[in-house]
Amino acid sequence: TATFTGQLRVLVDVYNCASNNLCATLTITCATPPATVTNNECAGAILLTVSDACNMQSFTNAGATRSTVTPYPTCANSTTAANFHDVWFRFVAPANGVVIIDSAPGTMTDGDMQLVHGTCGSFTNVLCSVNDGVGNMPRIDTRCAPLTAGDTYYIRYWGRSGNTGSFGLCVRGFSSFPTPQEDCAGGNTVCSSAPITNEADYVGCVNDLN
Repeated sequence: TATFTGQLRVLVDVYNCASNNLCATLTITCATPPATVTNNECAGAILLTVSDACNMQSFTNAGATRSTVTPYPTCANSTTAANFHDVWFRFVAPANGVVIIDSAPGTMTDGDMQLVHGTCGSFTNVLCSVNDGVGNMPRIDTRCAPLTAGDTYYIRYWGRSGNTGSFGLCVRGFSSFPTPQEDCAGGNTVCSSAPITNEADYVGCVNDLN
C-alpha cells in the first residue's frame, strides 16, 4: 500500500531485447482494489460462537492475500503467495472440548481449513480438512480428540487452487457428550422389542473389534 499521493510513472521495457525487437500495443488499467478483508491476518480473526446448534454464517475470502504467519497448513495443495487466499476465525473450546466445525458451499465450492492452537505469534497445527464435509467443503470433528477446555483455537480457511468467494462456517458444541453409541462402551441396553433408531453419523473413536 502506497504511503503517498500524486502522479506515478510506469516504465515498461522489452524482455531480452537483444533477440526480440518487436513492438506491441500496451494497455494499462487502474482498477479499484477489492474491499479490505478484516480477517486477512490471524490478529484480525473473527470470533465464532460455539453453540449446540450449527449457526451457519456467511463469509468470504475474496480480496484476501496469503497471511504472513507460519507454519502453513499441512493439507494445502499450494501455499504460494499467488494462490493462497486465507482468512482467519477463532473460538473458545467448550468445557468438554468437543466441537464440529462445519463448512457450506457458497460461490466457493472447494474449500480447505486448518485448526490451530496457540497464539497468532506462536501456534501449532492441530487438524486439517479438505473434502470431509458437503461436496468438496471441509469439516473438522473433535469428538475423538477433544480440545483443551477454555483455550482459544484458530481456524485458517482458504479456497483450493486459489479459489475465492463466499462460504458458510459454524462451530457446533455439545452441552452433554456421553460416550458415543458408536463405541462398545456407549452401547444402549435393549429392554424391549421397541424399534431402534440409528442416527449414527461417524464410526466412533475405538476399534472395538479385533
